[in-house]
Amino acid sequence: MSKGIQIRHGGSPSKGIVTSVGINLAPQSGGTFRTVWSFYDALRSKGWNVRIVNFSRYGGQHLPEGSWTLSTTSLPIGRAYRWSRHIYRKTVKSAIRDSDLVIIHGIYVHPLLRAAQIAEKHGTPYILVPHGSLDPFSLGHHQWQKRVWLSLYRETLFARSAAVVYGSEVEQSRSVVSGYERRPECVPWPVSVESADDSAGARQRIRMRHNLNGDQRIALFCARVARVKRLAETIRAFLRQAPPNWVLLCVGPATGEVDIDEIRTLCARSEGRCVYVGPVFGSGVADYYKAADLFVLFSHSENFGHSVGEALARGVPVVISPEVGLAAYVHRYGGGFVADGESSDDLCRALGSAFNCSADALRELGQIGRRWVARELNPVTFAERLDALCGSVCEEARAGSGRRTEVVTA
Repeated sequence: MSKGIQIRHGGSPSKGIVTSVGINLAPQSGGTFRTVWSFYDALRSKGWNVRIVNFSRYGGQHLPEGSWTLSTTSLPIGRAYRWSRHIYRKTVKSAIRDSDLVIIHGIYVHPLLRAAQIAEKHGTPYILVPHGSLDPFSLGHHQWQKRVWLSLYRETLFARSAAVVYGSEVEQSRSVVSGYERRPECVPWPVSVESADDSAGARQRIRMRHNLNGDQRIALFCARVARVKRLAETIRAFLRQAPPNWVLLCVGPATGEVDIDEIRTLCARSEGRCVYVGPVFGSGVADYYKAADLFVLFSHSENFGHSVGEALARGVPVVISPEVGLAAYVHRYGGGFVADGESSDDLCRALGSAFNCSADALRELGQIGRRWVARELNPVTFAERLDALCGSVCEEARAGSGRRTEVVTA
């Protein structure tokens, strides 16, 4: 299969073939899974042929038709690095070799590194998307293994990749390899502005579900209950700052990183001011966003912050930590409050600023956020940015290949 202009099944010309390679691409992966889908939709809308190769311990039923899902090892020695024998298959090597561009989603795992090495060997340009894994906080887990990995493969992953793509200015500014990338790029992930239809119905459903009266106002936490999300600290800050008529609803699945009994105990002691809801899926999640008066996320690290984007897209003002990827945009355009730092006092002051606002002022802040999300983070703009980057990378690769051919011929 030749690189360059390809023919799709419908007969219309394609800009080329893009192969996205990821790890554990399933809803459990959270933002990474959603972003891979966003890349897929955006590039297809711009005329690229896109396929996904997924190395996973989960099934691939949530990916587009035609995606490949290949297993990783269950053996203890290779499990930490998601080792997979399937990366050595001829069909996988051919898929990478015959692509016009490879996009690698992640860093510290065996099949993703091998995909980059295969692409480099065959002269296929590749883009690396770290998904927050270059943030200093992420290095706190298995720190020495990750630092060794970065030291061994820095040239392949950052100096020789066609680009390193960050989802926000915050993620790029906090990257531990800043300065090593051949071409760092910031392409904010897309957020669709949701309809405000049935907001009244959603509010009624949520109030009935949690026995809330009409005077109570709702602050929402919606994320995995993981160490990075700081839910226990959020509950304590809320209880210090919130007026009596506010309630904090905590939505999200438990993980092994946080003692969920501690969260339940904190909520039980709050006398109904904080409620741990647990995991919610599908349209039920939308109901919580529509019912909320305020969204709170004091994460230690977010390369973007999909849940913050979801809240802003629905006109819900946010209170966030400066490490959330969208913090720089909230600072610039409005839509909520950003804490000055990570301390408990910083979090409390940010919450206090929000609670001191009237209901009308909070609604206006929410609408400001909704408007800038519609303007700056819409899927059409994202597709244009990503298309331009991919086109530039492919043009550069073709020009470089041409120069090498001329040298050899001479």
